[in-house]
Amino acid sequence: MMNLHSNVICPSEEPFAIFFYQKYANKTKWNDTEILNFIDEFWLIAEKNLDLFFTSKQNLYNQLITHKDNLNYQLLCTIIYLQFFEPKPKHEISVILDKQIKYFFYLKTLIKLYPESKFIILVRDPRVNAIRKKSRKLNAGQSPLYLSALWNNTFKNIDYLTSKNKEVLIVKYEDLVSSPETILQNICQFLNIQYNSKMLETEGVYASFLNIQKDKIDPKHINYLKDFQSSLFQKVNKEKIHLQENELDTVLNDKIVKLTKPLLIKFGYDTALQSKSAVYFNLSDYWQIIKSYLYRPLLIQFYLAIPLSIKLIIKKLRK
Repeated sequence: MMNLHSNVICPSEEPFAIFFYQKYANKTKWNDTEILNFIDEFWLIAEKNLDLFFTSKQNLYNQLITHKDNLNYQLLCTIIYLQFFEPKPKHEISVILDKQIKYFFYLKTLIKLYPESKFIILVRDPRVNAIRKKSRKLNAGQSPLYLSALWNNTFKNIDYLTSKNKEVLIVKYEDLVSSPETILQNICQFLNIQYNSKMLETEGVYASFLNIQKDKIDPKHINYLKDFQSSLFQKVNKEKIHLQENELDTVLNDKIVKLTKPLLIKFGYDTALQSKSAVYFNLSDYWQIIKSYLYRPLLIQFYLAIPLSIKLIIKKLRK
């Protein structure tokens, strides 16, 4: 939706700005070899398929080389952001909307890098979030309680943003799919850009994008994306708002509500708080909650702390 606005670019989920910060934050002058090495590092550390969402190494090099004598870190990141979604004209871009759930655990660095940034928090009922993750094979095999604990560990970090007086707009997924025009108008007002009804015309857009990029990508990966992102081939609809009513038994539903209650209240999911009986966690439940904490935030913060050189070695081994 946001990428359909001519003034916005919303890159694929690549937290490169955080990962390169420690090494390059104070670097302002580059030579050709350093730029080439950086581009190789960027390509290696990428979490998504850059061939699909990004321009070429050569185009990135051409852009960076023109600024090599005065290339500070913020400009470096901005140039990279503008290389995403190559078919989109860049001269009209005034907003870079960096969409990344991991940023909840990197807020200190992110605010240091972009002190004037605004934050749009897209939140969904944790019970439905857990059901959809399992159906899309994200954290496959994990229990809904574990997935809800991940949700809780993530979104409770919103308190850090409010403590720093950052500009925050909370958007409920349920409101977005029920009243997309109203919510998009609110988002555009928050970003100080004019609303454009074209943002609602999502049907066929992703399919067209894949068709444009098809010569760059393995056909098997294209088929995978069509399956994994099947909802992007449809109009916005609200059919998946209340999945928990049929997918979760009462005991598990009430355990998730107990675990996430403060955030449910904060985000306005008050109707989820109704429970007819006392709720108790057993040892297995506590293990799911502890395991989620080990995964997020501990593992993700550990990964941030290790040197870039080690991250690159890990990436090279995985690829």
